[in-house]
Amino acid sequence: MITPGERRSIKESAQFPVLAVRRSIAAVLFAADVIGGERSALGSRVVALGSRVGALGSRVGALGSRVGALGSRVCSIAYFTAFFFITFFAAIFAEPNSARSAAEPERDEYRTRIDYINKRLNSTSLTDSDRHDLIVELADEFDRAAEAAKTSEARRAIFREAVPSLDSYRLKRTNDPDARMMRLRSAVFRWAEGNSWFIQASLEPTDHRALADAIAAYEDSIKRLEPLLAEISRDRDPLARNVRYRYALAIADLDRALDSNPKKKSDLNIQKALTAVDIRFDDPAMIAYVEELKARLMIRLGRLDQAEVALAAAKRAVPAPPVERYIETLVALAIAKKTFDSAIKQIDSAAIDSGVKDRLAVITRLAELDSATNLDIKKKAQDDLFARIERLRGAESADSRLALIALARALDEPERSQPASAWDALAEGKRILGEPDRAIELEIKAAEIHGLRQNGEIGSKYLFRAGGIAFQNQKFLESAHLFERIVADRSAGGLRAGAGMMRALALGRAVEAKTPGAALDDYVHALKDQVASFPDDPEIGEARILLARYEERRGNKAEALKLYEAIAPSDGRRLEARLAIAAIGLDEIENQRINGDRSALKEKYLKQRGMLINELKRFGDSPDRSSLLELALARLELVPGIDDDDSARARCDRVSLLAGDEKLRDRARRLGIVPLAKLARYDEAERFARESATIDSVDAILETLGLLDQAARYAETVSKRRALAHVESILSADLLKKIDPAEKKNDRGIKASIRLARMFVFMGDYPKARRAIAAVKELKVDRIPTRLLHDYAEALALLDDFALAATVHQARARRAPTGSLVWFQARLGEATCVYRSGRPELAKRIVDATSVLHPDLGGGEMPARFERLRNRVSDAD
Repeated sequence: MITPGERRSIKESAQFPVLAVRRSIAAVLFAADVIGGERSALGSRVVALGSRVGALGSRVGALGSRVGALGSRVCSIAYFTAFFFITFFAAIFAEPNSARSAAEPERDEYRTRIDYINKRLNSTSLTDSDRHDLIVELADEFDRAAEAAKTSEARRAIFREAVPSLDSYRLKRTNDPDARMMRLRSAVFRWAEGNSWFIQASLEPTDHRALADAIAAYEDSIKRLEPLLAEISRDRDPLARNVRYRYALAIADLDRALDSNPKKKSDLNIQKALTAVDIRFDDPAMIAYVEELKARLMIRLGRLDQAEVALAAAKRAVPAPPVERYIETLVALAIAKKTFDSAIKQIDSAAIDSGVKDRLAVITRLAELDSATNLDIKKKAQDDLFARIERLRGAESADSRLALIALARALDEPERSQPASAWDALAEGKRILGEPDRAIELEIKAAEIHGLRQNGEIGSKYLFRAGGIAFQNQKFLESAHLFERIVADRSAGGLRAGAGMMRALALGRAVEAKTPGAALDDYVHALKDQVASFPDDPEIGEARILLARYEERRGNKAEALKLYEAIAPSDGRRLEARLAIAAIGLDEIENQRINGDRSALKEKYLKQRGMLINELKRFGDSPDRSSLLELALARLELVPGIDDDDSARARCDRVSLLAGDEKLRDRARRLGIVPLAKLARYDEAERFARESATIDSVDAILETLGLLDQAARYAETVSKRRALAHVESILSADLLKKIDPAEKKNDRGIKASIRLARMFVFMGDYPKARRAIAAVKELKVDRIPTRLLHDYAEALALLDDFALAATVHQARARRAPTGSLVWFQARLGEATCVYRSGRPELAKRIVDATSVLHPDLGGGEMPARFERLRNRVSDAD
């Protein structure tokens, strides 16, 4: 019995109510299901999942959904002992495709305590009383952890851990109230997990796995409650009443979840649920909730008069049910009785949130449309329906999303008399339901209807949305065509620039996806047209960036630089453009080293350094942006011939301390190894190299190895070269183990083999160098990436394989623009290797042919190098 004066607090927690309308019969299914007295916050908000295309934006942005956490706590006093169980409902904090991520639950605050309790429970010295207390405490700890969890996935992970954990510590005395209470709590945890999945499935109907998981959890909860129900069939204590209520509630929720599969729904199960709660409940805190549940079950069975009696009893109960819960059930009853006007009056006069009012009214009007035959009534219902839908769409909420889902399930298209916004709303609902083709058709129809009544930018807005839906569903050429229509319409106003950008992106994605009919030229033409047509658009930087990258890939760096430099200081892509300019400048400086022209090298360096310093002043208040620029400057200062190692090291230290982005700090740590080694601070360099060898990715290690290789190549003494190579050996200790055997002959594997071979040469270990490069020598030269040809040829020459080295230099010359410094370097390397392979006549012909074509021979020190080789060839003759 319940002791008089005991505090009874049963806080309600609910999923978002879902009212499903069938074509044959109007029915309302609810999701606000928990016993309770005091009402906890139900005013959670949802940002609708899905994609919305911004009117002036150049991207289709995916807006993630966030649904606030809801929780319930049930407190009752059992016979001879106090016990309680807490029911938590899963909150949705999901972004598209992320709800099923392997998110680790937020365990910081409860993990230690749970582990400690589990450890004590495994002790053989515990008394039964101590064990009982610990198991109750463990369940409470899981409750608190679920309440504190910040995401639905984290909360579900707690539920999944709690159930088997409580099962494994099942109390020995099965008739003990504590034992039954623990079994009930396990069942409630499974039910709560089912609710979590059902919320997700309700808001994201295309997530069929979430619905399946909800059904499985509900079924498991019922399976756990059935034997308990049999054991307490004659009991009237609080535990027995809670078991009855939970059993009926789980069946009702399962029936609701099975609404998409009517064949599996069972009136017999609903009758079982009704029988379970068809007793007198003495606890006033439970009466309103039990009677409301009875009403719902009776509505489901079509026993509407009895449902009305139960609902009236719920209203009379003290404490009364929450207003919103009561109104939802009242509306469900009115819809089932087809008293639609009465339902609307009850909704509008209720003291509930306006969004809930409009959602319930939408469901009511949809049911009225389904049953009405009079055209005037249909028009009146549809006018009110779409007026409320329009209000709901102004707020990104769960109510708005659920109303759109109900609309899309009930209607195929609005009446012709409805405005374009009605067709647009239905299109949004169809998109959420996973019917993109129909959604696109409806948006196009909305644009046409608006165009018939009023021209201008608003009509194009619907076409823009149609294009966005097509883009999101990878119908790229269709998307591009829709955006092209907007670009061509002068009355589209500010939408034209955004549509032009989307057209280009769609064409680019079509090329990337190898869509039949997609052409690279169309993509490039669209980008060029965007830059020419909308040069002052705030988002034009994106088009310039994409076009510049295309020109870079073509080798047209001059045109790429023009595009990068045209990006205004106010453009959001400014930093990206400046870093791209710095990368091109770094390549130019690296190439300038080829001819040894120190004045030209310094001039290019100062130009790039000045540009980066100016940008650093601009972004100095942003640690991560300034860190990107600092690292670009450090990389520039490490170029052989510049060798400002102290400055490079200082910049790496600053980024390591100030950058908020962990990836930037890691990159600074790796880059900092190089100036440390060049400054002969070998202990520090080796320590950082050792750390990087174990934690860094293959690509990150290869990047650092390339810089150390370059430093060793230009080291002043053999001892320093070997010291730098030793740092390389530490960094590359586990490199080959990290590379999948299947990748050994791709770009990454080739680069690793060449880097290791050169490292061993610098260390003087020629046998290991030959073994390292053997895998590369098995490949045809055309398989070697262009950027690795010089280092590969140089490694071969150092290993006395001059014939193959000459072939590699020859391949490099073919790939380089004739007359470029890279071309001269490759021709000189080829001639040198040919000469050293014992063919001086051929070497002389190569030198002479190069001189005839380009008498300046590249300028700087290059003519002298050619001349020295010519003299050696002549001496050999």
